[in-house]
Amino acid sequence: MAEHTHQLFFTSPWEEFARRRGDALGLRLAAERFSDILAPGLSNATVDARWITLISWCLKWSHQAWTTSGGGNLADREAQQQRYAWLRPLELLWVARSVTRHPELGGQLRGKRSVQRWLKADTAPERFSMSEDQFRRYRQVGMYGAYRTLFRSIPNLTIGDSRGDGWTPGPAVNALANYLDENLPRSTRITGARFETGTHWLRWVGQEEQWWIKKGWINWAAGPSQTPLPTPTDSAKPLPPDERKLLRPLLFADTHRRTIVAEILAKESVASNHAELCDALASARALQKLSDYEDLRYLPVFTRLADAGMKVMRMIWVTLWSSQLPEGPLLRDLSNEPQVKAALRELVGAAKRWNTGGAARPWSSNITALAEAVTGNHSIEATTHAVIRHHEVCGGGLRWFRLHQNRIEPLLPEKELAASDYRFRLWPLARLAAQCGIADMGVALTAAGGTTEEEDEL
Repeated sequence: MAEHTHQLFFTSPWEEFARRRGDALGLRLAAERFSDILAPGLSNATVDARWITLISWCLKWSHQAWTTSGGGNLADREAQQQRYAWLRPLELLWVARSVTRHPELGGQLRGKRSVQRWLKADTAPERFSMSEDQFRRYRQVGMYGAYRTLFRSIPNLTIGDSRGDGWTPGPAVNALANYLDENLPRSTRITGARFETGTHWLRWVGQEEQWWIKKGWINWAAGPSQTPLPTPTDSAKPLPPDERKLLRPLLFADTHRRTIVAEILAKESVASNHAELCDALASARALQKLSDYEDLRYLPVFTRLADAGMKVMRMIWVTLWSSQLPEGPLLRDLSNEPQVKAALRELVGAAKRWNTGGAARPWSSNITALAEAVTGNHSIEATTHAVIRHHEVCGGGLRWFRLHQNRIEPLLPEKELAASDYRFRLWPLARLAAQCGIADMGVALTAAGGTTEEEDEL
């Protein structure tokens, strides 16, 4: 009998997000469900309304370069890649412009490390000092990648299909781009004349960044430092009135869900942590009218279980490395460490509450699997084993460690762990609301626990 094998073929470029977007307990489906209820159209990386303005400007001018060079139909992936080739250099030039003025912006400037190398080399290296692979991946991990969902989901930003194609400037993108043009020094602005010089566009295919540097935006570094730039993440000041006037109706239209949630967060004057914000949202009368409130009411018990689970994972990790045993500590010894035992007790308590008040929802299978695994044991060692097993079977992204011959072995270098808690875009939502002048969001920002933006690796 012939042996049959099954093969998988990826029909589009596959990007490995594991290093950047770990899902240690496999709970991302649930986290995304709550995020979509509370802050639709956003992501954990959309933390600065100013970047909406900057990317709008990039979309406007890259669209003109792309159409002038012969681009038109965006129906297939190849055309979109060609379209992005004209956008990417403008993103990176804004990163470069910002680096020269505010290098401390960090994750707000994705690609910062490569751009700094490029600047130190007098802008001579190709691709902003990125390798071909890094340059290709920037579409997913760069600034446009962080805000693409927003540009596709919010009406009037982009046009091209029922929700916006993410590329073609709509009325709102053009208005924001024009605002930025008016606030840039004359010497720094791009003019339509750049596209009317008889350029032989075919020679620039594959060299789009060189066209922008040498022909399109020659004076990208010119002008005083007080011109519009990304805002530091430790600041949530309102943006200038004219900019707020353009952004607020887009992000926080009257009666929109983002607006309702932001107003609830702003009224929370006593919430001291993320879980208490979740309590307030789940009990808010204004959200009980939503069609998906049945899911939202499980938010408090889920967030406590997820946080407790991640605390156990971090305690195992810290204890694992502090043991200094090359082969890893024994499961029994690690389980009896005080900090691990305390974290496990907290997790078991949260799991019991989920088992009592949880629900069988399309997004809840891994939550229930974790809760049942850690409450079905009679020893602390067995509970530790259950967490590790759940991580191995259900976790997404890179595995942190494994159980081998009754010892816990690390699978990552000590400093390469990305252990973010499961969050629901509350910090980004609150910060955007503050920048748009919705209300004083100080308490909500503090309680939400800071940004969850991904660290720049390029």
